[in-house]
Amino acid sequence: MEEYRINDEFKAYVDRYCIKHQVTPEQAVEHMVVKHVEKEYRDRRINCKR
Repeated sequence: MEEYRINDEFKAYVDRYCIKHQVTPEQAVEHMVVKHVEKEYRDRRINCKR
């Protein structure tokens, strides 16, 4: 949930995912597809800092 709290773009993705799949953010971040997307957003955030 850390990325959800600190990355506004990932939060927006998860929030849309939650509406579409009728799950909570806590449930969504456990879904494999969301975990993969989270990694992409994290990598992008970290690489932009360089």
